Amino acid sequence: MNYFQRIIVESLNNVEDGTNTAIEEYYNPFKFEKGRENSEFQIVEILGEFEYRYGFEYNAECIVAEWLYRKNLETNRTATIFERTTDIVDFGATVRKECDIYKEQIPVETLVLSFFNKLKLKTLCCLYMRVRRY
Repeated sequence: MNYFQRIIVESLNNVEDGTNTAIEEYYNPFKFEKGRENSEFQIVEILGEFEYRYGFEYNAECIVAEWLYRKNLETNRTATIFERTTDIVDFGATVRKECDIYKEQIPVETLVLSFFNKLKLKTLCCLYMRVRRY
């Protein structure tokens, strides 16, 4: 959980300043594997009538995947807030208008959630603050 939290908090801090990025610093694959696989974290939290599922997969070079979903517990309906692969960020309908203009600016070693927290967009900042607690 400490690595999960540190990557979220620090993933935008040292981009392009010559020091190790957060994903380099906290990339620690399973030692007994011959290949160096990606690492993955996911957290599920219930806030009121919604379940939020946030996670990411990464290696020492980049964020491989990242996702945030919101499920209405009353209707059992799931909405995509965003999904990201190495090359593409897709925003769901609820945040697309506010977030789409920034998607080309997100560095490959920075989490979408961290990037939008720096912009202070209320759409995603509330979840960022909750994840920081862990």
